[in-house]
Amino acid sequence: MTTEQDQSTTEDRPNKATSSTTDRPIASGDGRSASFAVSGPDSPATDDSNDSGPYIDDIAPRRTRDFGDLTRAGLSLLMAAVVMVFAVYLGGMTRGVESDAHTAAQAINWLAAFPSTVLTQLATIVIVIIVLAQLLLAREWLQAAVSALAMFAGYGIVWVISTAISSLNDFTLPMALVSAATSYGSGLLPDIYAGMASFLTAAGPRRTRSTVKWSWNILYAIAAVMVVLSWHSVTGMLVSMAAGRTVGMLIRFVVGTQNKGVWGQDLVAALKGIGLDTASLIRHQEPGVGHGSLAVTLDDDLAEGSRIYDLDTTDNRRFIVSVIDAQTHTVGYLKQLWDWVRFTSVSIRRDRSVRDAVQHHFAMLLGLHNIKLPAPAPYGIADTDESAILVLDAHTIELPANLNTLTKADAVAYMRYLSVASRRGYTHRRITPDTLARLEDGTAVIAGWLNGDNASGPANTALDKVQLLVLFAALIGVEPAVEAAREAWGDTTLTALAPFIQKVAVPSPTRALESWDKQLLKGLRSRITALADEETVESGDAGPILLAFDDHHAAGHRGRGRGLHPTEARGDHHRADQRQPVDGGGDARVRCLRLDRLVDFARFPDGAAQA
Repeated sequence: MTTEQDQSTTEDRPNKATSSTTDRPIASGDGRSASFAVSGPDSPATDDSNDSGPYIDDIAPRRTRDFGDLTRAGLSLLMAAVVMVFAVYLGGMTRGVESDAHTAAQAINWLAAFPSTVLTQLATIVIVIIVLAQLLLAREWLQAAVSALAMFAGYGIVWVISTAISSLNDFTLPMALVSAATSYGSGLLPDIYAGMASFLTAAGPRRTRSTVKWSWNILYAIAAVMVVLSWHSVTGMLVSMAAGRTVGMLIRFVVGTQNKGVWGQDLVAALKGIGLDTASLIRHQEPGVGHGSLAVTLDDDLAEGSRIYDLDTTDNRRFIVSVIDAQTHTVGYLKQLWDWVRFTSVSIRRDRSVRDAVQHHFAMLLGLHNIKLPAPAPYGIADTDESAILVLDAHTIELPANLNTLTKADAVAYMRYLSVASRRGYTHRRITPDTLARLEDGTAVIAGWLNGDNASGPANTALDKVQLLVLFAALIGVEPAVEAAREAWGDTTLTALAPFIQKVAVPSPTRALESWDKQLLKGLRSRITALADEETVESGDAGPILLAFDDHHAAGHRGRGRGLHPTEARGDHHRADQRQPVDGGGDARVRCLRLDRLVDFARFPDGAAQA
């Protein structure tokens, strides 16, 4: 699927941020040639001297550790534990399931004439041969060796588990797991499921290899037959398969899996599908990993775990190409799930697939441009089976702000930028030091809208402002940050933020700043509360709101969570024309401008929205 937005040529554009893509160091891959191809999973870039083709400088794909493998290993381990608990305390249910299976499948009772070992050994031989054959034909020697070792590890772990369970003084669990074809001791659990599950898991995801997919189907069919014929118990089969799956996932994570994303010539072909004829495609160096588990850079608006390329087209246009692979997206999805678990009163996005994440990022950037806020200009998106591609105009890329030289005027500019986005329903959800950026002309810009959302509620809007306020309090001090917020948002909005100033609302990169102080939140909350008039203080409107159960404020105010009045949540933007205090008590007026003039809020830090 492809999506495209028409863009003007280089000559028709303002010449902005050109230096963001010139003189940039690039990765020194093996293929500095006219074309690039990946002939195999572990093959280097190749040199093909073809003067008529595009110049491609890429790096051959490497093995990737997918944190989704760790997650699936944990889920398999949890499944094994749940099955054993059911076997001990709900034995009647598992026996009922087995009885129903025996009754419903009398048509295959003729298979009982064959020894159980014949069926299991035949299935094992077929699975091992077809999977290893595909791996060896593809010259994936390491993957084949690791898969074979994982198979033996699966057999070993099930024997260890069987011996440990059989040695228990209580025979309730062993009795629930034993079956006609197994016995007490090391043979308590059927080993075929652990060995084959570990083997197939280490061989790679079923979506990338057809033999792995069909082998899983064979294993499931054998499991159903063995349970129906009473040769294996349901609980024993499930525990054995979960144990093998856990071992296979752990081995696959340690060794890594071959990246199946789009690279080199395949990437050029994908870009051609959205109207971009490549003249030159050059891979960036990998950015250094900062505070967090994934590397990010402003070149593609802080997209996590992306590969970035400089693209020059045959019609002299320049773009930034951001490629996110499905294997690296898992970490970002897990972070979204963690935020969803932590916050009890706030909606959190959950983009399960890399395609959903890139499409949402594209929509957010288009939305910011629609409300006339400066942001990277998206050209289009494309996706393949294992990767999603975002193309940005190279002349609109942001530059990092110098955090050591920020002033109160800068804080006002960033806060006004956020205020414009908030009043149109756009929220960022994760404002950190990395998101403070500028255009080449110095315009203040908040970057990193990948995890943001539109049509947001008052709670999300308030959290955005709290994150930005706390960030500037750590960078320039509490008093200057509060004064900047009063100038940009007004006292009404600022005092309404007090209940949301909690540690759980502050992202970890902000708390990692050297200027961060454990007493900063307390001092900031006290300063804001002091601004409230006597009636607000007496009515308790500045009390903490329950954001998460693990926050220390939630422990003291459990059950007190409440919603804010709409006028409190909207603050300074619930009216179209409101006079605000400025430095020195001036008479400047902040107006809610028309759509085509909203950009002025971010460009003029002196408080005068100019036409």
